[in-house]
Amino acid sequence: MQDRFVAIDLEWKPEFLTQPKDKPVPSPVAVIQLASSTVCLLIHVSAMSSRAPPELKEFLCSPDITLVRRFVLNVLGGIRGGIYVLS
Repeated sequence: MQDRFVAIDLEWKPEFLTQPKDKPVPSPVAVIQLASSTVCLLIHVSAMSSRAPPELKEFLCSPDITLVRRFVLNVLGGIRGGIYVLS
């Protein structure tokens, strides 16, 4: 990939839909979303028969790219957002 910055987002089932309240266990990641200025990918991890491909891990750990994640927090009833750079 020629782009230096890649946005990443992760999606999973909310625990309250899949877990008993007295024994919460985090749900595994279901979808990885990656986007750059030239490419957009949706990787349906939960549909893979085994672990994610090693190429995906290699890409996500590459020193040649910077992963960027946007976050939105509900702070005291108000919405606050920002940008977080994963390096």
